[in-house]
Amino acid sequence: MQVLTSSSASDCLASASFPGGTPSSALPAALSPLAAVSIGGAVSLYVDQPSGYGVAALGASSTPVPLWTSDRPAFGTAAAVDDDGNVYAIGCIAARFLDGDCYVARAPASSIASIGAYQYYVGSERWSPRIEDAWPMTSGATAVDVVPLPSLGRWLMAYAGPLGTTIIVRSGLSLQGPWSAPIPVAQCDLADGDMFCTDVRLHPALAAPPGSIAVSYAIASLSPDAGARQAQDPAAWWSRLAALPLPPLP
Repeated sequence: MQVLTSSSASDCLASASFPGGTPSSALPAALSPLAAVSIGGAVSLYVDQPSGYGVAALGASSTPVPLWTSDRPAFGTAAAVDDDGNVYAIGCIAARFLDGDCYVARAPASSIASIGAYQYYVGSERWSPRIEDAWPMTSGATAVDVVPLPSLGRWLMAYAGPLGTTIIVRSGLSLQGPWSAPIPVAQCDLADGDMFCTDVRLHPALAAPPGSIAVSYAIASLSPDAGARQAQDPAAWWSRLAALPLPPLP
């Protein structure tokens, strides 16, 4: 497998210019952005907030609407809008040892901020309005990203398993699957043996060589001295942005 050595995301943005000067966050400090969807030209952003997970419309007000409590899957980690005007929000949650289960919720785009409008995939092309009925559409990760590959008529999923050092992809016929078996495609660029990669994100809008797709990932460690080491060598811990070679997809 190829090692994804690349410039850090910080390096790639170092020479960028932004209208209006230095960019600032459009969200309050207590919120962490998840996936965004564009609906009729308006952007809505799923967020991780202290009480759980919600959605905010980016614009004059970015006050989030709470949707799911923090004991539920992190719906909105990946999201997309289909041709029928439905929003799909994918969320995963830790399960078993170094494993996770991922679920799919959907709602009409016009009701993205209404928890009562969401249905949950329960398998065999069936959906339920009860979150308690939700069934995992795949396992293996506590966070995934999913993007369409229109030229192949497939969806692409990418992730790194808990404490993993390898980026894994799967292909599916729809957002809820069925998904192919896991395909390890590349090793993360990690300086030390206790590091692992996380927060894998796909960026199909960025230019990449034929047969590949732009991917970013963060670097982390659970070692007690990680903070001190990061202060000594920040570049080794910066998020990476690279071209991910795609294998033949089933």
